[in-house]
Formats: sequence, C-alpha cells, structure tokens
Amino acid sequence: MWVQVVEKAVAKWAGGYGNLRGGVAGEGLRDLTGFPTGVWLLGSERVRKDVKEGRFWPLLKDWLKRQCLVCASTPGEGDRPRNEYDATHARRETSADNHGLIPGHAYTILHCVEVGGNMLLNIRNPWGAFEWNGDWGDSSLLWSDRVKREISEQTGMSVDDVVRDDDGCFWMSYFDWIKFFASVSVCEIVSAEGIEWCAAREKVSPNTCVNKAGGEREAKKQVARPPFVHTDS
Repeated sequence: MWVQVVEKAVAKWAGGYGNLRGGVAGEGLRDLTGFPTGVWLLGSERVRKDVKEGRFWPLLKDWLKRQCLVCASTPGEGDRPRNEYDATHARRETSADNHGLIPGHAYTILHCVEVGGNMLLNIRNPWGAFEWNGDWGDSSLLWSDRVKREISEQTGMSVDDVVRDDDGCFWMSYFDWIKFFASVSVCEIVSAEGIEWCAAREKVSPNTCVNKAGGEREAKKQVARPPFVHTDS
C-alpha cells in the first residue's frame, strides 16, 4: 500500500504520472532519502575502461561493503541508441535473447562474491518473479554444492537460500551483468569515511513551485540537486 501512496505523492510533485521515469532508480533514491546518489552509465567510455582495467569490480564490492543502496537498470524500450554499445542493447530489447530480464526495469544488487575464479552478483527483481535464466541462473548447470557452500560462507545466507526457484532473486556473472544492464545507481547512506550525513534545509517562498490546473508543474526555483551522473567526462 505504501508504495502506491509514495508513488502518487511523487507523481503529484512532478506534475503527473506522465512525468515519472521508470527503470532508473537514482532519482527516486535521492528524492526519498536525501542522501548523495550517483548513476554510472555502464556503456560510457569511462566505465568500460574501468571494467577492462579491473577497477569497477572492487568499486562495486566497496559499495556493498559500506551498505550503500545499489540498483541496476536494464535498457528501456524507448531508449535511442547513441553508440555501438547502446545499439546492441536496443536490438536485444526486441529479441528473445534477454534471458528473462525486463527492459527498462530496475533491480537491486544484494551481494557480489568471487568463487572459483568467477565474479558473481546476487540480484533481486522487486516484482518477485521474472528472473535471469542464463549462466548462473536458478536452473544453470554451473551450480554445485561446493559453490553454494562457499557463497553461503561469504554472504551469511543459508545453503538452501543461495538458489531458490522463482523467488525473484538470481545470480549472474559480473561480465554478463555489464553486458545486459545499462546503468547502476548508488545511494550512499554514509560517506566513504563512514560518517553519517546531516540534514541541511533551505527555507523558500511558498510560491517556489506552483501547480497549475490540469496537473502541469511550473518550477520557479530549482532547490533539489540532480543525481550525480558518471559519463565519459
């Protein structure tokens, strides 16, 4: 129930449901928590270079270790390709080779582990269904009792909970994740130094934002900062 209430409140603030964007969690995380939130575009030259040189995986592990809220988004159906990477994603949206992932959808990253030379991510679909069915999916032949035990030791999950059919949670390899997802949003609950954030409020005129009849929203002053977006620059 509360999800619908919050959604309606945000839609009213934005001037209507048509102004809401689905699939990218960064804006929602920032607006609901007030904490610094960054969005990394996995197809950008900068991120691809970090992936190639082995810097992005440790960054992902550090985010989860610091208990950041980490969400990953698949390319949306309406995204226009801007380069060869985006064009590949656009073709995948209209074919059957997305391996169960939903276009334009946000997922939560729960764990990342290294087992037997494999870098694996534990991801949850908030719908509780529609899971990745490629390598390391629930029915993958790559699973063994040894791998499940090692993951259990690293994450604190029970061995039986490592892989459960149709619960919305699934595993996939790090490089498949890079290939099939478009961005990752990170909400830092505490700073990199482990210090909790403090609130800063600004008093503004009641006429700062005026809602017109018909639901349009006229913003006369920009108060909230946009999320940080990491691109090529």
